[in-house]
Parts: sequence; structure tokens; C-alpha cells
Amino acid sequence: MSFVVSFAEFTFLVGGVVFMLALCLAALATLRLAIRGGAVTSLMGISCFTTVAGTALYLLEVLFHIHFARDTAIALLMIGAIGTIVFARILRRGGGE
Repeated sequence: MSFVVSFAEFTFLVGGVVFMLALCLAALATLRLAIRGGAVTSLMGISCFTTVAGTALYLLEVLFHIHFARDTAIALLMIGAIGTIVFARILRRGGGE
């Protein structure tokens, strides 16, 4: 039974590291989108980046028990979503690009 538990923990750790690497690639793609686009495309890139960063922080808390990462992730996701809504409303009033 001990072997099964240690194998499950190792598999969970490897899966988490692979998912973290995938999040890093997604973060690079969203940063590229944010840097090279217009106003609306940059907004979309930054919104996606906050989602990726929040997910990565929460995964750090799950994998390595870093407790402040969960609170930071929740705050980042909430502030990122609110900021995106506010900025979209400003762009809509100003006519966009």
C-alpha cells in the first residue's frame, strides 16, 4: 500500500510540473499577444495572462503548500477580471482603436 501512495504522489507531482511548464508557454504566448497587438488585442492578452498567472500561483499552493500563493491567486484573478471589464467599458465609450 505504501508503494501505491508514493507512486500516486510522484505521479501527481510530475503532472503538476508538466502543467506548470504548459502554463509558462501559455504565459509567453499571452505576453506576445499583449505586446504586439492594438488596444483590444493587448487587453485580451493581459486578461489571459492574469488567468494564467493566477492558475500558476494556485498550482504552486497545491503542489508545494505555499499558503500565500492561494490568496494572491484569488486576488489576482478578481482584480484582473474587474480591470478587464472596466477597461473594456472605457474602450467602448472612446470608440476603441
